[in-house]
Amino acid sequence: VLLIVIDLDNMGVLSQLLSAGLGAAAGLTFLGISSIPEFIRRKKMSSQQNGHSNPDQGSSDKAAGSALPAPVVTTMPHPTWTPGIKQPMPYTGTYEMFDPTVAPKPDCYAMVVSSFVPRPIALVSSLSTEGHHNVAPFSYFNAVGHNPVNLTIGCNRSPSRQGGKKDTLINIEETGEFVVNIMSDWWVEAANHTCGDYDRGVDEAALSGLTLLPAERVKAPRLAESAVHMECKLRQIVEVPAPDGTPSIAIVIAEVVMFHVHEAVAGRSPQGKLVVNTVPLRPISRLGGTQYATTGTIFDIGRPVMEEAHLGPAQYTASYKAALEKQGKDKDGEQDQQPQKQ
Repeated sequence: VLLIVIDLDNMGVLSQLLSAGLGAAAGLTFLGISSIPEFIRRKKMSSQQNGHSNPDQGSSDKAAGSALPAPVVTTMPHPTWTPGIKQPMPYTGTYEMFDPTVAPKPDCYAMVVSSFVPRPIALVSSLSTEGHHNVAPFSYFNAVGHNPVNLTIGCNRSPSRQGGKKDTLINIEETGEFVVNIMSDWWVEAANHTCGDYDRGVDEAALSGLTLLPAERVKAPRLAESAVHMECKLRQIVEVPAPDGTPSIAIVIAEVVMFHVHEAVAGRSPQGKLVVNTVPLRPISRLGGTQYATTGTIFDIGRPVMEEAHLGPAQYTASYKAALEKQGKDKDGEQDQQPQKQ
């Protein structure tokens, strides 16, 4: 047992230290918006670097442009598991119940952002009809389908505007366009700086030192700091009122009409499809409170192959990956036999 004694006058430091230890155990690195003491940073890095190594990326290597270690690829947590073996929760005790239908709004917010974790973040860049740029992060965000490619963003009414609409929602309603920029750890501080309650018309990109790039199919700009951009066109906005009937949530449904993937994070599936490589992307996710997280550990678990399902995920994952690799090789062979187009 290792006992670490720190200055208990600074409870924020204690909280960060506990988060760092929990993050290492869960394969996540926690980030606070307040400054992190160097010894805590080293503790987090040391904890993660003691795990499995990635054959393509040394586990002791820091990620380029970041004080954090790069993600590592390892095996599934329990490779010897087979169907029927129980995997109990490692904690004892009872459950607390929380009823969101009667709880105050601030309590519901605290429960939602701490339980729906980790959440991907859409750093949305939009343009007003007057030509003003706006950038803001949304963690009520995800993909909802791929044919066509659609995503959703939950825009809550702003308490700082007496329940009024946020600039992002106003711009999307007015123009029907926006860009989602995926956040990575090398620019998380600048990205986070855009979430302030700035007045309408303020350029958050300029305030945060972000660099604008032109898009291909929408007028809203992309952000050069991001390695993955999604140009979006509005399909529908669904309004969800609060229990008292007042406007509360706008669910933005949009179609992605163009992806931009930087060559440094572009990869290929075994079948040759363009994909995003998570390791160099180093995506940032949102947790509760002011916490963000990076992806520390990546592992594969394939879908059960029925004839091998009884053998467990280690076996059917290996078979699944082998089948994908064979498909890729077969496809490469077929392509090699095709006449080259001029």
